[in-house]
Amino acid sequence: MPGSIVDVDVTKRGVSGRVTELVLKGAAGDDKTITDISDVRSALGLRDSWFYLFNNTARIYGADRWETAVRISQRAFDRADAIVVADGHALADALTASTLAGSIPGGAPILLTTTDTLPYGVFAEIERLGATKAYIVGGTGVVSAHVESQLGDAVDVERVAGADRFETARQVVRKSKELLEDEGASLDDRVIVVNGFGYPDAVAASSLAYVRKTPIVLVQTDSVPEASREAIESSDASSAVVVGGAGVVSDAAIAALPVPAERIAAGVDRYDTAARFAGYLTEEEGFGWDTAYVASGVSLVDALAGGPLSGETKAPILFSHTDYAPKFTTRSLESHGSEIDPCYLLGGPGAISPQAQEMMETALSAGSQTSTVSGATIPRQAVAE
Repeated sequence: MPGSIVDVDVTKRGVSGRVTELVLKGAAGDDKTITDISDVRSALGLRDSWFYLFNNTARIYGADRWETAVRISQRAFDRADAIVVADGHALADALTASTLAGSIPGGAPILLTTTDTLPYGVFAEIERLGATKAYIVGGTGVVSAHVESQLGDAVDVERVAGADRFETARQVVRKSKELLEDEGASLDDRVIVVNGFGYPDAVAASSLAYVRKTPIVLVQTDSVPEASREAIESSDASSAVVVGGAGVVSDAAIAALPVPAERIAAGVDRYDTAARFAGYLTEEEGFGWDTAYVASGVSLVDALAGGPLSGETKAPILFSHTDYAPKFTTRSLESHGSEIDPCYLLGGPGAISPQAQEMMETALSAGSQTSTVSGATIPRQAVAE
């Protein structure tokens, strides 16, 4: 068997649709043609020779959230002059990181760390990218001085942080504006307004923030903190778009903004809001449905790392529950099933289960033939672990 399988091509099927021959594509060119499907069963530890072959969905993932962020970076960038580093557990300060990543010349991935130790995979990814600079988003309470020191052994490091999440968001606006002005460019003339304590809406908006260099400004449900008001004013924005319903950003908060605002995506929950925002992106912002991404709407961390990838490819991100695909997600996928090729799931089976993947596959390609045993999945367009 190949040492690392990066793709699976089905070359023959029986009259029932059962796979009778396939080619396992190896990362090192060590492809293997399989005509005895029991060989695949044995290699994968399956109890039978029937298994799913998903034609329209694939995963980008690693062993954990930190490695998944690296895999996403590998998918999005051949090289990058800089990286953005955020804590993989404390998302509050990282909510606005996509604006910073998009404002770095050439764009930058968002890589994740633990509070106290930088994962080895980040060092390897820095080397692969050829990066010479790292921007840490958040204070030492979320990304410690030790991690900063570890990064400093490989690249120049700059921390972008404030006293709290609202002040950190303001500092991200400041730094993003500075980077763009150095290149003769500017921030978007809008800001994206989201609830600073309701992470899903900010994460859903990350692709737009990345590609349009749109500042993400955090507010409270019924008020606008002074740091957020200052962020809007310093960005020179002339308008705002609000993501989320009145339960997360009230009309009173919108009225308190220093610029006119329009509510563009207000769903009944995070899954509905993400689907509505995806529609906005494709209808108003030049995004397309030839590719789509789905990330966990529970942990959100893979979606955060996926913001630059979604922005680079101008493809929307939808959310899934761990064990099932919500109706808002499957409706979006079904509506655009003829366009999407493929749909990438960001995260492993622990983030989005095979059962949820099957629901998305069904929505994308109703009636497509699959074969199954033991709940195992092998996507046709697999991504190396």
